[in-house]
Amino acid sequence: MRFSATWIQLQKSRISIHFNDSSNQDLHTDVTGSYVLLYRAVYNLVENAIKYNRPHGSVSVSVKQENGQAMVLVTDTGIGISPENQKKIFDPFSV
Repeated sequence: MRFSATWIQLQKSRISIHFNDSSNQDLHTDVTGSYVLLYRAVYNLVENAIKYNRPHGSVSVSVKQENGQAMVLVTDTGIGISPENQKKIFDPFSV
């Protein structure tokens, strides 16, 4: 199971994960799309933030609304993505 391997890496590397709550906002935005693709996109972002992080690093996940659109933000203290790979990172999720 992929989650188990990610959780073990999270514990071994002592990476902290934080879920930020935007409950002080009136957050109501309809999201249209494939549940499976949206789930995969968020799951992969969080998994990679853990996998490519440094020991004792951190991962932060937050949801907010901006200009009528829902935004999921995943930030981490990892090594980052090279500029050439940034251009094609969402290709697997294109419909």
